[in-house]
Amino acid sequence: MTHIFFIPTNLLLAKYLYLFHVTILNMEITSKLVEIEANLPVDNDFIEKKLAEMGIEPLRWAVVKVNGNILTVSLACESL
Repeated sequence: MTHIFFIPTNLLLAKYLYLFHVTILNMEITSKLVEIEANLPVDNDFIEKKLAEMGIEPLRWAVVKVNGNILTVSLACESL
């Protein structure tokens, strides 16, 4: 874990940065694999639309396997 040290110029700035720091510490990144059925070829918009339909808002995603019409997508998403 990287720690950033700072010297606040006023109390309001110190309070804001402290709350921001706590929010970062409580954030958790989850990685998962998701299978999507698709007729090839597909584009980015199609995959992002399918993920949105599943209720997933990924920070990043990548197609890691293609098996016929099934795409396996590796993704990372934020969970609080």
